[in-house]
Amino acid sequence: MQLVGLSEIAELAGVSRQAVSNWRTRFKDFPHPLAELSSGPVWQKEGIELWLRTREGTATKVTNSIRHETIEIGKLSRQAKAMNTWWLAISKDYTSYLELKYRKVVAQGWSELGDLRTLCPLASDPGNRNLFQQVVQTLEGIRYQSNVQKSPVVMWNLLRIQDGDLIVGIEGTMVKGICQMPINGWESYRYDSTGVYEYAQTVGFPVEWVDWDPAVFSFTPTSPAKGVLGVTGLINEHQAIVRAWDVYQLSKQPGPTHGGATFTNC
Repeated sequence: MQLVGLSEIAELAGVSRQAVSNWRTRFKDFPHPLAELSSGPVWQKEGIELWLRTREGTATKVTNSIRHETIEIGKLSRQAKAMNTWWLAISKDYTSYLELKYRKVVAQGWSELGDLRTLCPLASDPGNRNLFQQVVQTLEGIRYQSNVQKSPVVMWNLLRIQDGDLIVGIEGTMVKGICQMPINGWESYRYDSTGVYEYAQTVGFPVEWVDWDPAVFSFTPTSPAKGVLGVTGLINEHQAIVRAWDVYQLSKQPGPTHGGATFTNC
């Protein structure tokens, strides 16, 4: 009798150890281990090979299905290396997550600053940050008669959101949804001058906001205890956010189905 552990099964099927662990909980007919050792569970190799053949017809098809998923995740991860993640503060005093979702925008307030379209060329170059912020600071002082000077950073970050970046929207400290930027902020900036919406400084139209569901994304990011200022980099859980978004994107794709069962690597 030849025994195999998680690593050996993963090698047989051409998948990761994590995939095999997931199979144990996902498929009720997955063989029970012969023993649970301190080094991990062990199975009879013949039983595992039979399960692979019975489940799929051939182990090759299982492998190809899993490799397809793995390749897709790899592509997404490589694309995500340059991806930024952001917090977007949504003040319930002036708007709501549902409003931004309906409008299909990433937005902030500061409507009295007016149309900042002429500053978009500055925002396209990170080297212009100081000049951009100086101009907005002057506008804030004139329009709001304020010395708080919060808008320069907020407006800079809003217009610097780039194509492919992920934005997590929070009302206060409650995570509400996530979207992926379809176009650079400085290229998609629009000022909503209708007077209907306080959150008049917008980018990204049309973004598709996705409600944050822990059952779908497997976790909920920890928002700062006191909320965030406007648009702020989401740094501490960057990788977890990117991974959750990758899994969500893959879940929307029809996976290969064989013999009535769909095999995935998660």
